Amino acid sequence: MTDATLIAMIGTLAYVVGHFLAYVVVFREWAPFRQERWIFLYHFVSFLMAILAALAAAAVTGQVAALVGAAAVHGIYSLSFLELWSLAQGGFSLSILDRLKNQDAEGLIRVLAELEAIGARKNQDRTSGLALLGLIRRSSGDRLELTFMGHVVSSVLAGLTWTVHGPRPKP
Repeated sequence: MTDATLIAMIGTLAYVVGHFLAYVVVFREWAPFRQERWIFLYHFVSFLMAILAALAAAAVTGQVAALVGAAAVHGIYSLSFLELWSLAQGGFSLSILDRLKNQDAEGLIRVLAELEAIGARKNQDRTSGLALLGLIRRSSGDRLELTFMGHVVSSVLAGLTWTVHGPRPKP
């Protein structure tokens, strides 16, 4: 490993730690950062900034390894953070179990109605997000369909899944 690559990796690690601490100390308490969209943007913009800095460093030093390393370190950090945040914030299964424990029959009916409303809201939020990204649209009636870009993304994800799991068995 060259000195430039080592410096780039230490810089990337320091940046990621600073990014995490900024969230913990400042942004965690802000209302927008309780929404998935803002958390994703926080990491996406940060990833782009890290890649641009690594590209600039690679252009100056000629070290492509630093660019790849920076992308890998930030990618691992962001994916891990987003997964853990999602589990902590959107633990719908945990909220179901928590609300159902120690319920009598009357309370159970009320809790189930609340959970149904939460599920419907989560479904609406996810559907709205996919529509905003231009991946789905409403067709005749209340039916959803993939857009051209939705088909492209679906095909890419299916290809990635195939590389991990192989071809799907025929139903």
